[in-house]
Amino acid sequence: MKNLIFVFTVLAALFTFSSCEKVEFPDGTPKAIEKKIKEFSKDACVGAKVSEYLFQEKDVYLFDKTACITDELIDVYDKDGNLLGSLAGISGNVELEGVNFEENSSFVKVIWEKKE
Repeated sequence: MKNLIFVFTVLAALFTFSSCEKVEFPDGTPKAIEKKIKEFSKDACVGAKVSEYLFQEKDVYLFDKTACITDELIDVYDKDGNLLGSLAGISGNVELEGVNFEENSSFVKVIWEKKE
């Protein structure tokens, strides 16, 4: 009986740890953004992503779930994990800090994306 309990315990541990998704980041990703992505990834659907942009000479990070919900807000954070504002949503907001984001930003790279 003890052996059977041991076997079930080991199997349960294996399934628990093998089902966890390991989140990997490109070199140079700020620690605050890594932490935000780990939180974001827990309930993200396939297609959700985090992208880096250059905006007003600063790196900013867009947390985008619009692949899940069309009218979802895209939260924008600075490298320290401070929320700068939100884009899109039902209102279709394109301004961040009073500046048109689309016209005054440039895409750098995708930092993380939920694949499957």
